[in-house]
Amino acid sequence: MRSDTVADTVFAWIPSLSRARPEAEQDFQADQTRAAVGAMNPFLLGLGRRGAAMRSAAADNAPDFPDALLVVWFQVRNDGRLAGLRLEGASGWTLLDTTVQRAIVRADSLRTLQPLPRPLAGQAIDLWVVAGLGRQPDAVSLPIAVFRHSEPRVVGSQAAARLLGIAYRPQLPDSAVRAGVPRRLIIEFTVDTNGFVIPASIVPIRTEFRYLADEVLRTIHSARYAPAQIGRCKVVQRIREPLGTLLQL
Repeated sequence: MRSDTVADTVFAWIPSLSRARPEAEQDFQADQTRAAVGAMNPFLLGLGRRGAAMRSAAADNAPDFPDALLVVWFQVRNDGRLAGLRLEGASGWTLLDTTVQRAIVRADSLRTLQPLPRPLAGQAIDLWVVAGLGRQPDAVSLPIAVFRHSEPRVVGSQAAARLLGIAYRPQLPDSAVRAGVPRRLIIEFTVDTNGFVIPASIVPIRTEFRYLADEVLRTIHSARYAPAQIGRCKVVQRIREPLGTLLQL
């Protein structure tokens, strides 16, 4: 395994037309987003952890944008001058957050923000610049930044963790076996590099199978695996399989 430097593009998203809002309002929002992005030059973000920035950024009262990294709210007056600006959801990258806000302010100073069209005059229209990694389906995606980061790359042959045996046989009710519960009960846990299950990694059993919880836990704790490998290196692996597979039912 090795780490390679890769790059992802950060896009500002303009959502497609929706029946929930008038077409004139959506066109106005799209024009304002383009004006704001047009006032900002594409830039590079430094190396960092992608996972650290992938937290939800949309505020409760913001539009529903999946995988949103950055949400900036603003409003304009009838003449198109900036009336308000607020960071609703931070991306975790200070450079990205401040650059987008400064771009909106710069668009205001350059007078490139659009005045309210006549049908919308006098209304408080919420405007948003929403940004995230990758293109957004069913939306116009405007590139605004390049995010450079390190990503693990697998080199060499791979082998998944392999069950060697279970020391404890659970006492399952005959009714549960006949109903096929072991095949429907999915167990999720992590196997370490010595082939043992990490107790804290076991996902709690679903509510309808709680009566089997103690027996299943004893079974998983007694399981022994040949650990997963990449080349000659043993690695930790996440396992997700039916209880019936563990019991060979």
